Amino acid sequence: MHLKRTIFSLIILPLFFLSKLTFADFESGLKSYNSGDFEEALRIWTPLAEGGLSNAQYNVGLMHHSGQGTSQNFSEAFKWFLMSSEQGNLNSIRLISTMYALGNGVEKDYLKSYMWAKIGSDNDDQNSKLLLDGLIKEMNASEISKAEILVKECKCIHCQQKLDQINNSRLYWSKLILSKSPD
Repeated sequence: MHLKRTIFSLIILPLFFLSKLTFADFESGLKSYNSGDFEEALRIWTPLAEGGLSNAQYNVGLMHHSGQGTSQNFSEAFKWFLMSSEQGNLNSIRLISTMYALGNGVEKDYLKSYMWAKIGSDNDDQNSKLLLDGLIKEMNASEISKAEILVKECKCIHCQQKLDQINNSRLYWSKLILSKSPD
């Protein structure tokens, strides 16, 4: 029983408080964004995004995509969407597919667009399903077959990325604990 209390006190409880701090920081960024202070929202969300918070990564990507609080930069947006998508963020997955379909920030590539839309669609994202339907109309059977191979390969890679993400998350929390420690 003593061991369980020790584990709870040393590991679980600090993570609980740190997640509340991160949530509070994220909410603070959301308030800034909703009030139109995009520069402040970006300033708040960027460290959270760098620390691995998927929703912050998506929001930072969206701000770069639309030029809110910063100059429009599709390549930078793509970078943040990709990081967020690796954690399963369906909004990021759909936007990556769209960026490939339009050639925004990346070379136009219907095969990769299909791959990302299929992953979103397989996870019940209705907008990805619509995007996928549109891509199918633009692609021939050979291209669709090649894209399906990409989907299978990506799903295998995704398993390794999940393990990497777990390790990165541990590193993020360790850094956050050290940065919040009194000197």
